[in-house]
Amino acid sequence: MVLRTLTQLTDPDVGDAEELTELVHCLLFHPLQDSQLAAAFTISATPCRTSLAAALRAELVLPNTLTGSTRWSTTILMALGFIGGEPELRLAERIVLAGGIPTETKRVAASALAHLGTGTPTEWWHGAINQRLSILTANPDREDDVEILRSLIYSAATIGRREALEQLRSDPRTTLDPRAAATWWLALPNHLLISVRT
Repeated sequence: MVLRTLTQLTDPDVGDAEELTELVHCLLFHPLQDSQLAAAFTISATPCRTSLAAALRAELVLPNTLTGSTRWSTTILMALGFIGGEPELRLAERIVLAGGIPTETKRVAASALAHLGTGTPTEWWHGAINQRLSILTANPDREDDVEILRSLIYSAATIGRREALEQLRSDPRTTLDPRAAATWWLALPNHLLISVRT
């Protein structure tokens, strides 16, 4: 798979292919997140970042990847959270709202929103939270769906979407745990929230 991703790169000068292969392998498969992050920082400092994110995005949207094993789709989403940009943000938004996608893939997509920029519109947040609360109201015992909501709370807080947190805190459908999480984030002083984002 690493080789397939590398063949999709559009940059004419990718430099040392062996070194880049090792970095991509580390980004995707290293067991320590610190090592994945170091690989992501290194890749981000190269001209290959955008092309690599596009190649991973192309791999993610393949039907077998997106609706199949969550191990591979979540691996790609976590990597995109490190190196992705606006196109990957839009894809993560679509994954969170889409039907027919495993909940673990949706959870990781919701978490990746925290690291893909601040361009998600307020309307999207309102719709995503409404969708998740409606699902949980109809199926209150679905812990996987609660985890998606927790990931949305984390992302909203990390990128400074206070209105999303306010919505969760005030909506009567919000259960105790997500309400407590939203309330906790809202109670943090602004300078701490800014430090989370930088």
